[in-house]
Formats: sequence, C-alpha cells, structure tokens
Amino acid sequence: MAKRVGITTDLYERKSYWQNQYPSLHNWTVVSRGLTYEQAQQKEEYYEMLGYIRGAGGQYVSGYVWSIYTFEY
Repeated sequence: MAKRVGITTDLYERKSYWQNQYPSLHNWTVVSRGLTYEQAQQKEEYYEMLGYIRGAGGQYVSGYVWSIYTFEY
C-alpha cells in the first residue's frame, strides 16, 4: 500500500484531483493547516523521510496559507 504526502492551498481541489488519479484513495488526513510555504515544505520533507511518496512540489504562491495532507492508495 503506497502512502503519499503533499502540500496545497486548496484542500478540496487537491483531494478531488487525487481521487480522480487513484480511485482507491483512502485515509485522507489533513496533517496541518495555516502554514507558511516554508513550514509546509519542512513538514512534507519530514513525512518523506518516514517513507511517504512526495509529489513534484507545489509552486510557491505568496499570500496564501498552506496545508499538508497524507493519504494511502
């Protein structure tokens, strides 16, 4: 079972995207909200060290609040 971690500014859009990519998606968890881009990246790197598959990385957008999520598929 694969585990993925990612960061986003729009949790609803991102979850919908991954549900379309992986219909077997389950255990969607929002790990943290209200982060700066740098904080979100640090947490994402931590989960990658735990064995989660990290995506290509979100593009920095100033003025947004970031969240980090995990899921299995």
